[in-house]
Amino acid sequence: MPVTADEREAEQREAEITALVDRWTAHMRWRKNYDRWREDRLWQEDHQTPRFRAIARHTEHLARARVLDIGSGMGGFLIAAMLNGMCAVGVEPSAEYCRLTHLRGLRYGLAARVIRGVGEALPCPDAAFDIVLAQDILEHVRDPDATLREIKRVLAPGGVALVTVINRLAWRDPHYHVFAINWLPRPVGEWIVERIGRSKRAAQFGDNQRLRAMYYDTITGFRRHARAAGLAVTDTKEQTLSARSSVPTGRYAPIVRMLSRIGLALPVYRLHRFAVASTFELVLRHAGDGQ
Repeated sequence: MPVTADEREAEQREAEITALVDRWTAHMRWRKNYDRWREDRLWQEDHQTPRFRAIARHTEHLARARVLDIGSGMGGFLIAAMLNGMCAVGVEPSAEYCRLTHLRGLRYGLAARVIRGVGEALPCPDAAFDIVLAQDILEHVRDPDATLREIKRVLAPGGVALVTVINRLAWRDPHYHVFAINWLPRPVGEWIVERIGRSKRAAQFGDNQRLRAMYYDTITGFRRHARAAGLAVTDTKEQTLSARSSVPTGRYAPIVRMLSRIGLALPVYRLHRFAVASTFELVLRHAGDGQ
């Protein structure tokens, strides 16, 4: 059968998506699971369930929520959110990522709402969003404090921001996948990264990528930055462990239950968070809002 115009257009679209993903992931070929990791980015919208679960824990009206995704990247979450009926907007500094997001939306007949911009100066009105995502982006911005102030500005009263922060004392660095470099002086850490061939110097990104330029922090340090911006920080894992009535689930649930019975769940978690956890998963609210 002859190829229809729609089929030809879809083939061209998928070819462009593949070319863009390959261009922006080429510097990570050293990853052991590179092929699967690349495939996940080709169909990123199919792998957003953990984020939706995290959001659902903090809002009762998920389908009607106004959502801002700061640093929306390749657009996987943004398109998945639109497919799930959310009023979602992305802000992304890369023109090629915006193009990739647009193409991803066309897979489903969607016009992706993505705006070129940066976290330090969000092109959005005040108090416009019920939920703000700033996940895997704070480490790359040039001014984390300005970004936090912007998150507070665009977040509606009663809204929540879900953010991730890289642990400055993490035993295993989540970007370079190297053990112990966060405990070394930054120039030494960068030298090691270069020597083992994991530098992102050749990456297409224009944001901060070198180790010494990226924003990593301790949990105490980040709370201080957030408080200065007028935001209160909640570590949801810590909050869950503090709620004695909650029943832990997941792979380590039996261990957590045992530690809870002897009163050690929180101390062990805080020790793990101090130097083992690579990333803090946190919720921000206006400082005056109820928890």
